[in-house]
Amino acid sequence: MKSFKIIIIALFIIIIILLAGCDFKLYNDPEVDEGAWREDFIAIMNIDGSDVELIQSQHQNYFAGARRPYFVKDLAGNSEEEVILLDFQDKIDIMSLDGENRRTIIDSLGGVQYFNQDRTKMILLHNGKVYLSSVDGSKVEKISLSSITRGYNPSFAKDEETILYNYIVRNDTTTTELGLVEYNIYTNNSQVILNTVVQEDLLFNPAYQYPSRINENVIVYRYDYNKFENEEVISSHDFREHDLVTNEIDILIEGYINLKYSNLNEFVTFERGNDRNIYLLNIETQSTISFETSLYDIEDASFSSDDRYLMLNETIYDTHLDSTFILEDSDFFGKYHNISKTSMNSDNTKIVGIVGFLHY
Repeated sequence: MKSFKIIIIALFIIIIILLAGCDFKLYNDPEVDEGAWREDFIAIMNIDGSDVELIQSQHQNYFAGARRPYFVKDLAGNSEEEVILLDFQDKIDIMSLDGENRRTIIDSLGGVQYFNQDRTKMILLHNGKVYLSSVDGSKVEKISLSSITRGYNPSFAKDEETILYNYIVRNDTTTTELGLVEYNIYTNNSQVILNTVVQEDLLFNPAYQYPSRINENVIVYRYDYNKFENEEVISSHDFREHDLVTNEIDILIEGYINLKYSNLNEFVTFERGNDRNIYLLNIETQSTISFETSLYDIEDASFSSDDRYLMLNETIYDTHLDSTFILEDSDFFGKYHNISKTSMNSDNTKIVGIVGFLHY
């Protein structure tokens, strides 16, 4: 009997030693170790930054390089429920809200460019090819014109019936065609709505980039123009509204910009050249506000599905109330380092993002 007790005690000590050596994390309250190091978590919280749940640690399940986590419809189960989608640019993973049942649903077809409003469909872009996919990866179709055509900057139209993207195709050794293609989701038909054929030896290069359809007649896009004239290169860049019926063009923004549309195409976020500030343009009223900070990048911008909220990492701007809330002002972020790559659920009550916790 004595020897049996000794064996039990020895086994208990061995188990304690093994547990002490394991890299277990208490995700709802990470411990602070000696030295400074950063640990990232996928986190879900209320829209005001309260009730934070740390779902996955980077050490537990590698997600470094994820462009952004999103809430999407659970098409594989109850479509009224939501799951988390992770966009890695070259692959897409899905997992439940508690971080379980994670799996790769799309591999080697690029990252998410845009979702439709209810986030059941998404546009992907990979090596100049445009794809339309369900958010569970069960249906993926290539919508680019041909194998020699390269497509860029795809987006949903405001009515979500069509997808618009700019294209480049080399016709022969001396000419290149540039323009805009519109793809109808329901008829599977594509049509060129704007195009220019250029002679490569003339250094004439108009480009219609970041296009989207605002209504039945009007599209918007960034127009870049380079021309060799009198031994000088003349360049022009602007963001324009183009009525395809009247051919009337209205310049909304002058200068070279990178941009991103809101889900309903009511707003455009953009940044200018070396100016790291983020701007928000109301397309209908043409009014602009700015977020004057060098901390943001255009890829940080994310809209709620109804366009009410613009998220810039820890900053949330309410377009209805013209007010701003800073997540880092909440009690939780008093001890956590930062939050980035934020996105909102369908009813604007929850936020998912990546929380960076700095250990000291």
